[in-house]
Amino acid sequence: MASLVTLYTYKNGTTAWMLDYRIEGYRLRKFYANMSKQSAEIEAKKAILKFTENLKKARGENLTLDDLAVKYLEHVKSYKRAWDRDALSIKIFTNIVIRGKRFGEYLLNEIDSKVVNEYRLARKRQFDDRYDQNGVHADDRKYTSINRELACMKYMFTLAVDWDYCDRNPVKSKTIKFFQEQSRTRYLLEEEIPVLFAELQGDLRDITLVALNTGMRIGEILSQKWVNLDFTKGSITLAKTKNGDPRIIPMNAVVAVVLSARPRSSEWVFENRSNKGRCKGRPITTIRKGFGNALKRAGIEGFRFHDIRHTFATYLTMEGVDEITRAEILGHRKYTMTSRYSHSTWEKKVEAMQIMARHSQFLVSSTENEETGEGVNPDNVIPFTSASGW
Repeated sequence: MASLVTLYTYKNGTTAWMLDYRIEGYRLRKFYANMSKQSAEIEAKKAILKFTENLKKARGENLTLDDLAVKYLEHVKSYKRAWDRDALSIKIFTNIVIRGKRFGEYLLNEIDSKVVNEYRLARKRQFDDRYDQNGVHADDRKYTSINRELACMKYMFTLAVDWDYCDRNPVKSKTIKFFQEQSRTRYLLEEEIPVLFAELQGDLRDITLVALNTGMRIGEILSQKWVNLDFTKGSITLAKTKNGDPRIIPMNAVVAVVLSARPRSSEWVFENRSNKGRCKGRPITTIRKGFGNALKRAGIEGFRFHDIRHTFATYLTMEGVDEITRAEILGHRKYTMTSRYSHSTWEKKVEAMQIMARHSQFLVSSTENEETGEGVNPDNVIPFTSASGW
């Protein structure tokens, strides 16, 4: 580190007090003209203090969880489609009070596994208070949201370590236990299909039929545009998917009948036809309420729309469709080296799609089927054969 200020003379003879400060490989250089040495020293001390503080913050020494959250969201917005769900998790865990201080105000080097565990238990108490008020039994209580928040926090600290903001990830500690989540295996039984569809009408019926025959996620269905449908080839292109990888899947006869009969008043296949001005020309964004009411009328319990996707996958498994074909249709990423170099053929995917057509073609009216030459009826329903030993 050089002296605080030294006299520097420019080529034209002008003089100024110069600060040339170095610390740990970083350099700060400033000039102070038209002032006394005493004034220059005062300004130089201010500059050094600010420079040091910024250097510490850049290295994470003075970085708070709030600061990390801002940097994290700026980073993940570029590649993570569900970044808004992370934003919600961050809003929740940065605003909870731990040891009398808002969690977001904690410096990164203050956050250890004990603090994270205190957050986890504080959130659990919030959930339990709500469950107690509603009389929910302990065996029926779920803490999935807390797991999502912890997972988001864990990834934030993983990046913070990579960015040299901190030395360790406190959420990776063995003392941090995620809550046990029960895997869902619910799918529509053969006899439940006609019962459910008897309660579905209009857009909701079409959306559910497409889901049942393609295994597409609700977001993938509602974001579909006509330009992505090829009725000649019989294919659907999914440009926006959960994992970011576009894919093309076959369109079976049931899907072709349903989609070809829909009005084409905008670019969206499932346009919101509400009279509200802000919705006009936009896609449908949610079917939660309508689908939930249909389930109640049908008397089907413990089911949600995403289980339609489970139904599709289960039926394909029962009929003996190989894992790679299922994965490519559903858009599941494959991790094993063997599957990485193995791919399904288009013909296999087309054949797989016919499975659900056989189990749902009776749901398409006879008039519609006459137009496509299918001529199907309820008697065409083919019962399951457990090809996989289920």
